[in-house]
Amino acid sequence: MIIVNPDDELQVDLLLQLSSEYGIDDFQKSLDYAHNAIELSTRRNDIKGQILSNIHIAKIYQKKGGIKEAFDYVIEARNLAKEKNYTNEYAQAIYLMANIYVEIGEYEKTAELCFEALKIFEELQEKQGICDVLGMIGGNYYMQGELDEAEKYLQQSIDLSKSINYKKGLGKGLTNISAVYNMRDETEKAIEYLYVGCRLFQETGEKVREGVAYCNIALYYLKLNEVDSALNIPIFLCN
Repeated sequence: MIIVNPDDELQVDLLLQLSSEYGIDDFQKSLDYAHNAIELSTRRNDIKGQILSNIHIAKIYQKKGGIKEAFDYVIEARNLAKEKNYTNEYAQAIYLMANIYVEIGEYEKTAELCFEALKIFEELQEKQGICDVLGMIGGNYYMQGELDEAEKYLQQSIDLSKSINYKKGLGKGLTNISAVYNMRDETEKAIEYLYVGCRLFQETGEKVREGVAYCNIALYYLKLNEVDSALNIPIFLCN
């Protein structure tokens, strides 16, 4: 049995937090800190740290559009988690794989991985994970034009997020379901949901999501021919 010093895990976590701070603004520094986390966790036989570091790097590449690199790192994380029986981390890895697959239009593969991850998170009673996967399933149906199924799963994600006060999940759920309402020409309702999502993103410090939500509000106002309302939206947050 390998004993990992809690201080070692903390150092890996701090390196990943530093990587997140740089985000996509300084791609190389973000990657450097994440690679340092992998090196440290590998040197100290911290399997969980290795898995999470690989997942983290995959997310960095995904945000920059490096799909091949993202897949390389997330598959490494998935394989290691499966080999070492890290069930939660395995579910996180396949959830991220689903997230990448939906971006490239592989909807069937996305659904397969989502339902596998959902089953694991439900068995572990990992409620935030359940919220995220339900939202992904809803988004996957939306991308295929299946609005009723999309609404069903997104609403489940919203309801569960509310019940556990998971603000990030709730913000994502509300902004995603707004797209369903917009497609049904329930545009006023879509705007209402987006405003709530914006407030939640402000609270959680997710400036990019907040900016995208405000941009959508402006677009929806224009759809309603409410030009003055559209012009009053702080579009600068989209930068």
